[in-house]
Amino acid sequence: MLSIKFVRFYSALRLLLFCVGVMGAASVSGQAITPTTEQLTMFEQLTPEQRSALLDALFDTSAVGADAAITFPDLVEPLVLEEFVEAEAEAETELELEVDVTGRLLSFFERKLVLKPFGYGLFAGTPSTFAPATDIPIPPEYRIGPGDTVDVQLFGKMNRQYSLVVNRDGTLNFPAIGPINVIGLDFQELKQQLLDRVADGLIGTSAAISMGALRSIRVFILGDARRPGTYTVSGLSHMTNALFLSGGISHIGSLRNIQLKRKGQLIQTLDLYDLLLKGDTSSDIRLQSGDVIFIPPVGPTVGVGGFVKRPAIYELRKESTASELIQLAGGFTSDAFPGGARVERITEKWERAFLRINLSTVEGQQSIVRSGDTLLVPPVLARYKGGVRLSGHLLRPGDFEWHEGLRLTDVITSLDELRPQADINYVLIRRETWPDKRVKALSANLEAALADPESDENIYLQPRDVIRVFDLETERAGTQADIVDEEPLPTDIQILAKELKLQATAEHPLEIVTIGGKIRAPGNYPFENDMRLSDLIRAGANLAEGAYTIEAELARFEVIDGTVRRTRIIKVNPAAAMANIGDADILLKPYDSLQISEIME
Repeated sequence: MLSIKFVRFYSALRLLLFCVGVMGAASVSGQAITPTTEQLTMFEQLTPEQRSALLDALFDTSAVGADAAITFPDLVEPLVLEEFVEAEAEAETELELEVDVTGRLLSFFERKLVLKPFGYGLFAGTPSTFAPATDIPIPPEYRIGPGDTVDVQLFGKMNRQYSLVVNRDGTLNFPAIGPINVIGLDFQELKQQLLDRVADGLIGTSAAISMGALRSIRVFILGDARRPGTYTVSGLSHMTNALFLSGGISHIGSLRNIQLKRKGQLIQTLDLYDLLLKGDTSSDIRLQSGDVIFIPPVGPTVGVGGFVKRPAIYELRKESTASELIQLAGGFTSDAFPGGARVERITEKWERAFLRINLSTVEGQQSIVRSGDTLLVPPVLARYKGGVRLSGHLLRPGDFEWHEGLRLTDVITSLDELRPQADINYVLIRRETWPDKRVKALSANLEAALADPESDENIYLQPRDVIRVFDLETERAGTQADIVDEEPLPTDIQILAKELKLQATAEHPLEIVTIGGKIRAPGNYPFENDMRLSDLIRAGANLAEGAYTIEAELARFEVIDGTVRRTRIIKVNPAAAMANIGDADILLKPYDSLQISEIME
């Protein structure tokens, strides 16, 4: 059996060789490397059998004899194990916040549910920051004890200044007066007694009494502290001063049941939640020599996650209802949805279950929570319900309140609200139908709507409509309104295109119309009910320069056996359709494709 000394030396040597990469170099190059004096001493103390075992574990001893001289490299920068462990722990914590056990990236809401125990970070930092100051006024109730210094200044008939130290037997040796027993007195009583003795024993002399250097006291910090043991602290120290000095409370210790014991009797119980949540220090009393601060294990705990102000794991003391738990967490955030809260609980059968509670009702607020529960508060839905959204090439995009009778010109009141080069002839609107919540696309001629607010172009808006205004500077096809080709799209139109595609089926393919050729923005556009030829031309940002306006070809397609097939070609007059002459502005059908030709010279 290997000795403990050998095991320790072997571990240190293996770590050293691993850090500098000599395991390979020692067996290949045979280059001599120099050990430290301590390493050589330890190696020489090993028996031949231990040396052989060590070499077999670290090197190929077939090339190196058991008695061969081995040298070790000098480390340029020693490996600090504490820093390595801390960095590794931080990396694991960060990973835990971003992915679950399967490696799946957590959503924002899920990351907010990664809870940590509340309050333990209070003790992070330098403990000396919280040491009691020595230049603060001494409170009148301060108890005098051996080691305290009393400063006395005599004036009048006798002028003297003394610094008197309380002896171990509790007496104060006052020159010209004699020993005075001060043990058990507080500072106010001591001061009055000394003034009386000076007045009686030194006629014509007055005195000024103050405290000098204070004694140190020894206290015990036991239980689940980070560094339990015996500590010497100032005589003015309170319970929290000693806790900071000991590094605080471990994560298995209680923050709410910290006990102060004096001569075997329970003197005080400190609840740090009063300090953290209310700023109440009334329970943080001053320590005396020999006091014991005992930290028991943490009590019942409940987690509060989601959209509360302080999501964390809280220790329970007197709290038992959901409303009291929410108060510990600081209340709801502004975007919380109390009506959809739920409790994750381990049942009596050791199964995980979810219970839904409505925290917007009194009954839900009075729901009983128990140890191990996790209360989750979800957010309100990201969608707006009673408004319309205006986006695109405008000076003031944003959300607007919806009311009955709201029309397009109520949200775009004039052309002055548009940016330069805005398309005033084609505005696209995303609309949700009710109750099936399917999505459809509408369009309107903004110029015509502003010119005649009572016309059909000034369409009535519905809640959750999204109005998009395009510009003429950017090529629209494939970048703005193309809902078939897989091209980058602006946010609103990209969402609309995806939604329309998801609704399409084999029996009901995606209903679109197409325009190409000499058009400013060729591409695929959503089909609308009662859509006419002029509407499609306006969707394509009107005819381009050099377009043959008198005649164009409209290919008509139909769905046959689930497949879109061309059935015929229709000759149309784009110029007449735009001018609304006769029957030129024909009604379109889904999958129509208009091709604008170029003027032939």
